[in-house]
Amino acid sequence: MTEKDIAFRIADEIAASGIDLIASLPDNWIAELIETVNSDTRFTHVPVNREESAIGLCAGVPADSRDRSNAETCGRWAGGMK
Repeated sequence: MTEKDIAFRIADEIAASGIDLIASLPDNWIAELIETVNSDTRFTHVPVNREESAIGLCAGVPADSRDRSNAETCGRWAGGMK
């Protein structure tokens, strides 16, 4: 299994979990995953330059960011909890 295959599988699992907003800090060891979610239309990808920016961004997004009526979402993934 290639790094690209693994990145696609992770992206599929993230999408299946209902996460559609991803904030990422550039990092070489997950570069393939970052590129995959960046080009995947199931996600809105926001590159950030500090972890604090990602947490702040995700904390303000509703759980179903398409609906915008609930309250919590990608922060679970950014914090490694989903």
